[in-house]
Order: sequence, then structure tokens, then C-alpha cells
Amino acid sequence: MKVTKHTLAATIFSATILLVPNICNAIANIGTWSFLQGTPAETFNKQDWSIFQNAIFDTLDTAQDNDTKSWENPATKTSGEIKVLRSVNNSAHNCRLLNIATHNPESSNDMELIFCKQPNGKWKIATPKLK
Repeated sequence: MKVTKHTLAATIFSATILLVPNICNAIANIGTWSFLQGTPAETFNKQDWSIFQNAIFDTLDTAQDNDTKSWENPATKTSGEIKVLRSVNNSAHNCRLLNIATHNPESSNDMELIFCKQPNGKWKIATPKLK
């Protein structure tokens, strides 16, 4: 089998899902988005954060794989796009890999994050990974 960037990424994503319960517990205990330091999100005000987080959770709950949702706050000129790259839904896991782009007037950033739905119905970040 020829190993391509796509097959390698799919293999890594699948392997990561097997480790998700341990990763989710570790990240969920942090309870912050501190890994966003140094990105445009670092400059977000309260309204930006609200719009940003609502867009993420709306995307997680309603978007199909390969769908992209955009958000913006015209008052602060912050914006972003959230794309569902892949989903894993089986009896053990309900996880989604997102590409999250954030922008402010001075900079832009992309990152990929895996979110997993917890038994209580809330989504938790499983792997913060800056691009």
C-alpha cells in the first residue's frame, strides 16, 4: 500500500481515537483554552469568545464532514472558519476532527483539534495541536 499524507493522517487520527479516553480526561481537567496563546484568539474580547465558542459547538452538533462554517464579529473585525475534517462515531467514541482558523486585523492562525462528546452531552477538546 502506498503511504500518502492523507492515509498517514487518517491512520494517526484513528490511532489517536483509541487513546481518546485518557487524553480527554487529561485535557478536560485543564478546563481552559490556554493553548490559544500567541494566536488571534489571544486578543478576543468577551463577545468574540462567545461568538467563537458558539460557532465551534454549533459546528460540532450540526455540520457534516467537509462542511465549513464561518463566524465574525464586525465590531472587532475578528472572524474565523471551522471545518469538520473527519468524524468517528461508534459505540465507544463520538469524536470530530476540526480545522479551526481564527483571524484578527493583525494575524491569522490555523489549528486542528479533536473534540469528543462526553456522556453528559458536552464536547471536550481531546488534542490541542497548532499547525
